[in-house]
Amino acid sequence: MLIVASIMSAVYASFAFSLSTRVHATVAEIERIVQESAGLEVVDAFYIDSNNTVVVCLYLREEVRVSVVRVYVDNVPVDPGNYISGFNYPLIPEEINCIRFVVSLAPGVHHLTIVTDGGAVYEASLVA
Repeated sequence: MLIVASIMSAVYASFAFSLSTRVHATVAEIERIVQESAGLEVVDAFYIDSNNTVVVCLYLREEVRVSVVRVYVDNVPVDPGNYISGFNYPLIPEEINCIRFVVSLAPGVHHLTIVTDGGAVYEASLVA
């Protein structure tokens, strides 16, 4: 009887862990979809040559909590130590919000990828 109880406890614990993992993944996916449908738009992006600063201006149409947590330039992650402002703080809906970071860019067109705390991904081009 004790062996059966032990086996059943192990099966239950395994099932509970598996279910918890699936629920967490589903909630994360719903968060990403909600953020992507919130209407975040890149309204401007420019590069300041004199101090290697990139400024990206974003507009959030909906009342949804969205924070920018990561940015990539040409598919290379920007070191968080180079983030100047606007990261990890909720964007203000219906206002222009800007993020700023330092990165050295060669002249030309560069691809920006902006990632939110919910995993939503937004892309833009930047001319340096």
